[in-house]
Amino acid sequence: MFENLPEGISGERTLTYSGIDVSGLDMNALFSVYFTGTDYAGHQLMYGGDAGVDNDMATLIIAVNEPTEITSASLSLNTVNEQLMAGQMHTLSMNIDDANGVNSVDLVTVKLLGADEDEVGVMNWEPRNGAMYADDLSQLTLHDVRVTEEGAYSLVEWDFTLDWDFDENQISEYALPGIVVFDDDDLNPVVLMTNLGSIRWQLDNNLQVVVDGMDDNTPPISASSSNHIYVQPGDDLTFSGTVVFEKSGAQLSTLPGQGLEIAVSTIYGSETIQSYAEVGENGTWDAGLILPSRSLVENILVVDYYITGVPAPGEDSSEVQTSITVDETSPMVQFSSVPLSLDDYDLEVLQFAIQITEIGGMPEGDLLVNWAFLRNSVIMANGQSSSPIPYISNNSGSWSYVGGIDFTEGVNVSLEDGDELIWWIDVVDRAGNTATGTGMSMIDAMNTDFTVLSFDVTVTNIEISLADGKAPRGNEVVEGTELGVIVHVRNLGTKTGTVTISLMEDMGESRSWLSHGDMELSLSPGQSLHTIPMLYETHGAGQQNLYVNVTGMDSWVENSVLPHCYAVQDNATCGLNVESDMPRVISQDDAESGLDGLSAFNIILVLLLIGAAFAIVVLMRRDNSDESIFYDDDEWEDEEDTITSKITPDLPTVVSESQDVETVAMALDGRGDITKEATVETVVLPTLEAPTQPEPTVEEKSRKSVKRKKKSPADLEKQKEERLAKKEKRAAKTAELMELDIGELTRMADAEGVPSSGTKEEIIKRLVK
Repeated sequence: MFENLPEGISGERTLTYSGIDVSGLDMNALFSVYFTGTDYAGHQLMYGGDAGVDNDMATLIIAVNEPTEITSASLSLNTVNEQLMAGQMHTLSMNIDDANGVNSVDLVTVKLLGADEDEVGVMNWEPRNGAMYADDLSQLTLHDVRVTEEGAYSLVEWDFTLDWDFDENQISEYALPGIVVFDDDDLNPVVLMTNLGSIRWQLDNNLQVVVDGMDDNTPPISASSSNHIYVQPGDDLTFSGTVVFEKSGAQLSTLPGQGLEIAVSTIYGSETIQSYAEVGENGTWDAGLILPSRSLVENILVVDYYITGVPAPGEDSSEVQTSITVDETSPMVQFSSVPLSLDDYDLEVLQFAIQITEIGGMPEGDLLVNWAFLRNSVIMANGQSSSPIPYISNNSGSWSYVGGIDFTEGVNVSLEDGDELIWWIDVVDRAGNTATGTGMSMIDAMNTDFTVLSFDVTVTNIEISLADGKAPRGNEVVEGTELGVIVHVRNLGTKTGTVTISLMEDMGESRSWLSHGDMELSLSPGQSLHTIPMLYETHGAGQQNLYVNVTGMDSWVENSVLPHCYAVQDNATCGLNVESDMPRVISQDDAESGLDGLSAFNIILVLLLIGAAFAIVVLMRRDNSDESIFYDDDEWEDEEDTITSKITPDLPTVVSESQDVETVAMALDGRGDITKEATVETVVLPTLEAPTQPEPTVEEKSRKSVKRKKKSPADLEKQKEERLAKKEKRAAKTAELMELDIGELTRMADAEGVPSSGTKEEIIKRLVK
């Protein structure tokens, strides 16, 4: 639209534009107004605006005027315990409901001290143009008004701070804010809200010191505390904390312009010592203090704290005090009851009773006990742990700790004989002073008389006989005969245990092992027991592949007398094939024929010996010379026997039952004496004929009959014991030689003058013989 100014007339003129049609615009549509023009000199109109809502002179909202509402329920003021803290950011929130939009409202005024106060605590906002302000007398700062469209209403948030010098006398008890809204009429508000108790508030402008911690920086470092710390003379201490408002307890976040300072002060003996610290932007502070190194008679110090720089009318309301105990005396430990002599069976139930004398004070809680298992004076892997002794009481500086400890907790070791056990207790008072003496550290730990109990077993003897307990004749049995095996075992250890003795047969690759019975024996330390006979029925001629297995012991002790008994992992086994008592098993066919290869050989050998003896007798009787050394005329006069001129000896055809294999064996290995009797029992061999030879002729001659005296049973028993001792000696020497290597055996053989060539077993056989 265009309007002309009057020509040639200077000064201000009023132009009226009428007839503007806005009927086609939508509800709350924006109508942008700006002006352009040129004077006679060609100068453009200034400050008329330009096209566009952001550049125009005025923006009109085309709408039907609707009422403006603010609901009380939407009001919110972020107080802390209904306190507004001086100098700190606060926010007032409200929902403004206007169908024409919040931009159609002319003015919204918030009066924090109530609707009747027009200056102090007043802040304004003009939604139509976004202006916001607070008068100089308001004693607050309005930082921002934020508007968020929430559909039918607008969320309006006021960010403000109360000045540090806000007049607290304006508030009697609680301040009840009021809100006034003007729209189209600057004199008549469309909204008037008074005495808003839902957002009432008080002023909080006094500050206080809060101590968060006191720390010891000088070793030995004691535990930190916010109210009482225990230190030694000369320690370097650090104090830290925050500054808060007195009423709300809220931490200071924004400092006054001149800043704040914290003073820490105490009296050490008669000397006042102080430290100062500036308060940071977040209200935190740290101060350091070094104590003098001299001792104190009164060792408890009281620490005071002050704030300087609090703006009036606020003030420092700090009343906090902390304590420092200066302690330079080490605690004294008395062992009322502790384990000093124990074995591995006692490890789970060890009782401790300890009394500590400490005037300065011990830390709260239980007392820690440490222990370690050593092998060859070195701590074993997974062999160290610790556990607490419960705190019981404190009586005038005497601290008591009593309880049980399980020394197997936290360790994973397999103990052996010779292992050691040490323990020590960590005793440190609150000032960091440590107790001294044996048992107070790993370096000077308490050594115990520690014994590892063990169930150590050995086999002392193995008896093999017939099932009825009798020894087999000739050390020979027929297959199918039942044998009895008795095993003697002994506990060489230090604890009672139970072993299982099993009679096993090696079945070869097809069936592995076959059990022929087992028996359990419970042995106390040093005790020897034997099993009942474990029966076994022989089968097949030759070796029976029998073994005795021993299980259940902690460790196996080798017996040099029984070298064929040896350990196999956690068990032990004894081969019975090499036992001297193990009889030789012959087949039924050999038993029925009455003669097997070895028996025939033995009998022939006996016959040869008998023939030799008979020849000697004949030669002695021959009268071929008076000078014979065997002839004595006087000795033959007492008794004369007529001897035929020709003697034809009868050869035996059947073996006498009285001459058994044992007799033959004794003759072969030198145990028998073939000359002990002048007469020899007749031995009959089946179908055995004497060889053809010239018949000797002996002239008749008288002779004496000579008979030798038979040995008594006692002599025979003694002879048997001597043979057994000799056998055991050979077995012991064999076991001893088996432990040597081939080089040592060779040198020993050379020294004793026996052949040193061959295998280890062959050399040992020569040395034993």
